[in-house]
Amino acid sequence: MPLPNPSIASLKFGNEDINVLVVDDFHPAPETIIEYAEDELFIESGPTYPGIRGPGPDGYHQIIQSVLAATVDKMFQGALSARAELSALSLVTKSPDSLSPLQKIPHFDGPQKERLAFVHYLCSETYGGTSFYRHRATGYEAVTQARLNSYESVIAEELMELKNHQAAYPSQHTPFFEKIGSVECRYNRLVMYRGCALHSGDVPDPSQLSENVRTGRLTVTGFLKLLDHNDTYETDLCSEKK
Repeated sequence: MPLPNPSIASLKFGNEDINVLVVDDFHPAPETIIEYAEDELFIESGPTYPGIRGPGPDGYHQIIQSVLAATVDKMFQGALSARAELSALSLVTKSPDSLSPLQKIPHFDGPQKERLAFVHYLCSETYGGTSFYRHRATGYEAVTQARLNSYESVIAEELMELKNHQAAYPSQHTPFFEKIGSVECRYNRLVMYRGCALHSGDVPDPSQLSENVRTGRLTVTGFLKLLDHNDTYETDLCSEKK
């Protein structure tokens, strides 16, 4: 396998300076992941993800470590754990009219500030990338432990109202949220951010969605944990900014 030769950039979005790491040409041999995906079984993955998933490729976390450990330490103030929490092949497949209420709005992957999420695009750029959002009623751009109860109490009422809105994937037109930034999809691009940030995959044309790994919106998604994490994050960025 050739050595990785990535191009790395960092972005900040919103009032809370949501950190987003963008890595182009991340994997040295992305075609091997697609070949691996062709032989894997994809299944429904529960109530939150709008599609199907399969097991991630062997050795994937080791590539993240070798390519990004130093950058992650600098950008997110913590060392990467030697093991990934999750790594999965993912295909968005649901039509808008089959989305659950939670799948129609931006989400967060848990309130833990030391949890990083990533998505690695292995699909056409026409599928759309990842966008980040501000919740209008609270002003939150990330949902940490200190904010969890207040956010959930407000969003529960808003989800009831959302039943009367047209079924659609999250976008700049989604009620109750404001888009604060986006990263476009690009083949072999990896995007990493704190899981507590409000975000959603972009699906500009749901009619394109497919269960075919070569023509569908194939990604590798997962979570990583920061060790020796700087606990000032919540105070500095995500505590009580309104």
